[in-house]
Parts: sequence; C-alpha cells; structure tokens
Amino acid sequence: MMCPIRGMEIKYGIGEDGGRAVSRIDELMSYFKGDGSFHIPSHISREKKYTREEIKQAYVRFEQERKQIAEKADYLHVEGVEIKVHGKWEEILREKKFIKTPEDGFEVLSAYSLIVNELTFLAVNKRWDDVSSLALLFQKESVSERLPAELRKFSDHDTRHLRMEINAILGDVTFACADQSLTPAPRKKKVENLLLNLRKNWELYSFIMSDILMRIEDKTKVPERFVDSEYSLSEVLEPVIDHIEKISKKGGSGESLKFVQEIDNRLARKILVGNKNTVGNILNNVLVNALGFSKGEVRLLLQEKDGKAVLGVFNDGEMIKEDKNDSAAEGREGRHKVYNEGYSSRGSTGLGLSHADTRLESLGASISIVNNKDIGGKMYNGFEIYLPIKE
Repeated sequence: MMCPIRGMEIKYGIGEDGGRAVSRIDELMSYFKGDGSFHIPSHISREKKYTREEIKQAYVRFEQERKQIAEKADYLHVEGVEIKVHGKWEEILREKKFIKTPEDGFEVLSAYSLIVNELTFLAVNKRWDDVSSLALLFQKESVSERLPAELRKFSDHDTRHLRMEINAILGDVTFACADQSLTPAPRKKKVENLLLNLRKNWELYSFIMSDILMRIEDKTKVPERFVDSEYSLSEVLEPVIDHIEKISKKGGSGESLKFVQEIDNRLARKILVGNKNTVGNILNNVLVNALGFSKGEVRLLLQEKDGKAVLGVFNDGEMIKEDKNDSAAEGREGRHKVYNEGYSSRGSTGLGLSHADTRLESLGASISIVNNKDIGGKMYNGFEIYLPIKE
C-alpha cells in the first residue's frame, strides 16, 4: 500500500578541491521520508543552519521529482512482474495522479477499495499468480504521494500504524501465494484469512484518510457539505477498537497495556449526526495518545449525558496540561494549546489532536479535557468527546 518515493537518489557535485561534494539542497533532499513528509533532526538543524530559501528549493525539487515519478506510473508491470489484472481502478489511478479536492481523494480511495475486492475475488478462484502480482502493486501504491505537500504530514502521522500493518499483510499474501510447501487447501485458507484482515485494516484506513482529505479545503473545520451525514457509533467503534487492541503492545517486549472498554451497546446503535470519518480519526488519535501516556491502563467509555453520546478516553498517566493561548495566532486565542497544530508536551509531532476542538465544533460536537476522574476508586486523566444524537 505504502512505499518509499522511488527515484530519490542523492546527486553529487564537484567541490572546489576537485572532490565529490554533496550540495546543501541534496542534503535536504535526504530528509524527505518515503511518504513525502520532511524532518531534519534537531542536532543537524542546529549544525547546518539551513536557510528558509534552501528548504523552499528542496521542496520545489521534491515536488518536481514526485511529478516525474507519477507520470511514469506503470500498471502493467511492477518490479519485473507482469500485471495481468486490470479494471476500473486502473483508469481512476491513471487519471487522479494528484489529489486536488476531497472528491478527487475519495475517487482514489474507491479505486483502492476495488483492488481489495479484486484480491478477494482472485483468491476465491485460486488465481495465485494474479493475487501475488496485484498485492505487490497495491503495496507499491500510495495515497500520500498524490496528496498536496502540506497534508502529507497528517497522512504520515494518522495512518502510520495502519500503513505498517497493511504492508505486512500484503507481503504475507505475496509470500503465501508463492509458497510451494503449502497444498491448495491450506494456501486458500491462509490467503483468505490474510485478505479478511486486510479488509478490516482498509476500512479504518479509508475513513481516517477521508478525514485527512477534507482538510484540503480547511484544516480547522469540516467543510459544510460533509457535515450532515448520519451514522451509528458502532460503525466507528468496531474498526478503531480492533486497531487499538493490535497496537497496545509496548515495543518488542510483548508487554501489553490493559485496554478496557465499557460500551453501552444500545447507545452505540443509535443514529448520530455529523461525520463518522472525522469522529473516527479523532477518536483513534486520542486513543493512540492515551497509549503513549499510559503507565499501564487505557479506558474507553461510552455513555449518554444531556442528550448526547459521550466517548471518554482515559489513561492512568500524567495529567493533561490545560494551558490556553494568550494570542490570536491562527484565530485560536483563549483555546487550549493541546489542540494547536504542532503542540506537544513530550517532543512528538503535535499533529494528532490538531484543531480537534474546532473540527468537532463544526459537527455540532465538542471535546473537553478531564483530569483526575475517579473510575472505580482510581484516578485517570483524558478527554471526553460529546456527539449529537439524531432526534
């Protein structure tokens, strides 16, 4: 699904001493990640003191190389393997090489969804060579490469765990199709189970990316035409909970965080008004943050208060800072800093909760910081998200 930008080779120039010297722009090019995000380690930034103009030149060059790569996209071969399966997805991906509007992005997502469906059809019919080649192509594809540069950082942050999971599944599918030690029945069962897992991950990826696509127009709120959709919380909770359960392992030690869910199933089935993509992405990011701050336990609660569905996300770690902005920068005067883009109390990207307050407000919802909440005699800190229920 996601892969490094191809063609990013360092180009060398000749220094005054006749030796090979890497230009400062070439150095900056090496700090672009495979998904298009850009990060210079702080110690290198202090040492090199790159200018704004140099960084701007690097971005321009990166965009030029990205366009050249997109223009050469080949849906007939990938890594020397012939792709014999074609369909509507290919037409869409050739046409929408660059995403300029949310609707463009939704079309690209629909094309990838068609590939997921095609993989399942091919597996049912035991067309293992076609399954393998299409899985390989899907692994090399990237929504992020098609996004405007300013949105790639959100894609990198919000989908990082899912991208790794999806890539791993596609790799396992390719391997299983070629594994000569598997007899037909076990191979079919293994591939179908992998594709079922792929579909679950793709469902969550789709609505997280749909939320990111809407930020093409406005990073601070959901565009009005996407506000009034109806959904049940169960549509959001099932894929999010499944994902959080998978990543609740700490490092490689196998030590698990305790993830406790107290869900009112009756309330989860009620119809809400808003946008499930935005709600799902914000909930997922709040839960991932809670895992990062937790000492060992994260709790997800769903209850009804004052006629609204309330999602509570709490952990047993440190209290959440409630500092507010004292300037009108970006129109956020008096709002909590924790929702500022780039704000972090622990040196992370500060992207997960960016504008979560105003984006939810545009849906008639809200988010609040809750510290020192007593749950069963133990103190927790976290957030509560208030969502409007359809009358």
